[in-house]
Amino acid sequence: MTQPAATSDSSKVLGIIGICLCWCTLGGLIFSILSITQARKNGSSPTLGYVGLGLTIGLFVIGLVIRLALLSNH
Repeated sequence: MTQPAATSDSSKVLGIIGICLCWCTLGGLIFSILSITQARKNGSSPTLGYVGLGLTIGLFVIGLVIRLALLSNH
């Protein structure tokens, strides 16, 4: 089985962008999901996409909990 060419594997770039944009929920979700789909299409590992997706969801939940905690104090 041949390895996919490095130039055609954009899943790593998309995964890194997804991790960098995890503070921006929509951007992190979009690029992480794109990374996962590209990795599956190219037959490479979707780990970076999953890391970006986990960070994005985790930070969203933390932000939501903090907002709800601040609203309940007022």
